Amino acid sequence: MANAVNLYKYSEERGGFVETKAWACGQCGQVADKNYADTYCCVPEEIRNPPSVCTVCGVTGKYFYKGEFCEYCSFDERIKDGKLKLITFEEVPKNLHMPFSDDDDYFEDMESFVESWIDNHSDDPEVRRPKYLTVNKYGENRLDASDIAYSWLEEAYEDAVEDVTKEATAELQKLLDDWCEKQGIVWYEPTSKVIEIDWSIADAKKESA
Repeated sequence: MANAVNLYKYSEERGGFVETKAWACGQCGQVADKNYADTYCCVPEEIRNPPSVCTVCGVTGKYFYKGEFCEYCSFDERIKDGKLKLITFEEVPKNLHMPFSDDDDYFEDMESFVESWIDNHSDDPEVRRPKYLTVNKYGENRLDASDIAYSWLEEAYEDAVEDVTKEATAELQKLLDDWCEKQGIVWYEPTSKVIEIDWSIADAKKESA
């Protein structure tokens, strides 16, 4: 329990020490100029920052969506809220080599994900099967001339970046664009679209084993 005490602090505005209300921890006596003991001091972590409880599945944790939905259950809620869009397999872009991703990796098809997940989690029955995969798009294959010029000149003399003209930046950007195109490197970015995972693939493999 926190105990109210008087605390004297120096005030530049008043040019001297002024009396202010403070709080002392009832256990260790540490003093602060706010009700510190009730928030940070000797109060156990589980009381200071109680975990959230998912209103769908009952699992406890922190940083839940809306404070109510765990990561697993938040997908359905975010779809309802329009934060994510559920699409069918037919709507997945056909020109992507790695159209799907989860938090850890990219996958060229649904079967690759299912096999990877089973290999990594088959020994832990408490891990819940995810319900959705994120659908990707091509990332922008581009280096930004302005960012490169800034990084190059930020340690030079003051206002050096401003001495680089728009024409010079455009010239550098063309060189960079041509270079990136020649490399043929492709990368992916997640979108707000998701697809439901077809777990029948795993069940079919289990039956055929």
